[in-house]
Amino acid sequence: MPNTQEIREKYLKLPPDLKDVLFSEEVSDTIRKLGAKYNLGAKVGLLADQTGLILLGVLHPKNFITELS
Repeated sequence: MPNTQEIREKYLKLPPDLKDVLFSEEVSDTIRKLGAKYNLGAKVGLLADQTGLILLGVLHPKNFITELS
């Protein structure tokens, strides 16, 4: 897992459009709906974190499911 400084550096290098997506209401709503659909409860935060790491380029999409479980 990357540290806070590494995540910050990755974020600062993102194009503006991707920064907007990362914190968009639409993405937040989608994650919240998925959490409700699959009864994730408090684990919805983990889903949001892992999704953010993919958007930042820190986590490869092929590792997404492994990291969630």
